[in-house]
Amino acid sequence: MSALPFLPRVQRAQPGDACAAIRVHREQLAGGDAGVVRTVRVMRNLIRANRGHPIVRDHAEQAVAGVPPGDGLAEIAAVRDYVTTRVDYRQDPNGVEWLQAPWLVLACQIDRGSRPQLDCDDLTDLTLAMLESIGHRTAMRIVSHRPDRQFNHVYGLDHVGGATVKLDLVETWRPAGRTPPPETRALEVEVG
Repeated sequence: MSALPFLPRVQRAQPGDACAAIRVHREQLAGGDAGVVRTVRVMRNLIRANRGHPIVRDHAEQAVAGVPPGDGLAEIAAVRDYVTTRVDYRQDPNGVEWLQAPWLVLACQIDRGSRPQLDCDDLTDLTLAMLESIGHRTAMRIVSHRPDRQFNHVYGLDHVGGATVKLDLVETWRPAGRTPPPETRALEVEVG
């Protein structure tokens, strides 16, 4: 997560299918916190728009199939496992902030048999949209692990049963024995 030029990913599609209607939005982001605030605003809008999408709901239902109704912690674990077994973590291209719509990742990549390469913001958008689609209340936590306190990472939070559960899916790919660096700064944004 950085204040870099913003460019959503583009998936090649066959004419006439839903994936053919993909739009690319480009904008130059301001540096520093202003660019991060803009990126977080776009992320929140993606989660809000996608939590009601039938493809997102369908994948969330597949993820939690067999989980007892009302077991919020088990639903969180099921969605996390569903996502992490179908995607890989990969950083954005240098100098570009890519954001992908969750429905697009699911319908135009996973459903077609490819393994999407997602960074922290894509993992957060996808996971939170899926959880929101099955009634969870979520937030994003934007953090810095850097000495200069510039924001460089984002992950999800799920408010369930009076607790807040951290959903940093990037940790799935962290080498064994390595712990994340300490957070030097943080900002939480409710999806709402």
